[in-house]
Amino acid sequence: GNEGQVYALEPVPKNFDILTKNIKVNGYKNVKAYCTAISSKNGSSKIALKDESNLCSMLDISDETISTHLKQKMPELIREFIKVDTVSLDEFLDKEKVSQVNLIRMDIEGYEVEAIKGMINTLKNTPPPLKLFFEVHNIAFNEPEVTIGSLLKQLLTIGFRPKYIIAANKILHNMSRNNFIQIVCSYKYECPIIFLEK
Repeated sequence: GNEGQVYALEPVPKNFDILTKNIKVNGYKNVKAYCTAISSKNGSSKIALKDESNLCSMLDISDETISTHLKQKMPELIREFIKVDTVSLDEFLDKEKVSQVNLIRMDIEGYEVEAIKGMINTLKNTPPPLKLFFEVHNIAFNEPEVTIGSLLKQLLTIGFRPKYIIAANKILHNMSRNNFIQIVCSYKYECPIIFLEK
C-alpha cells in the first residue's frame, strides 16, 4: 500500500536499470532499489548471465548437491559471468534499520536455499504477519527431497505454515505440513511457486 516500503534487490546491472526506470515511470515513491544480490553472506559472487534476462543464476555447478542435468545444461546456456555484490537479508535489514517485515518475495533461479540461510534470523524473529513466497527449482538439485525438503522443514519449524502451491495450472491449498513438503518436492520439471505465512 501507500504506507509500506518496498526494498527491491537486483544484482544484474542491465536488469537493475530496467527496474529503476520502471520505478520512475510508474511514480513509485515507496520503492528503494539496490544493485546487489541476496545471499547467505556479505561479499561478492559470480552470477551466470544467459540470453534471457530473467534467467540469471548464482548456483555453483561444482557443488555436489547440484543436479547432473543442470551441470550439463548450464555451460551451453551461459553467455557470460559477472561479479556482483552480495548481502545477507539479515545484514541488509539491520543496515537499513528495518524493524518490521511483512512480505519477502524471491525469484532467484534456484539460489533460494542460499538466500534463506542469510535471512534465517529475520524469518525466526519477525512476529506475524510475515508472508514468504518463492519459486522452487527442484530440477537444480540431485536430491530435492533433501535440499529443498530440509529447507521447507526448517521454515515450518520456525513457525511458517503452508498456504498455497501454484504449479501445473493449479492452486493447491489446505494441506498438512508433510503433504506440503512431499508435494513441493514431487515436481521434477516444473517450478512450483510456494506461499508460506506465519
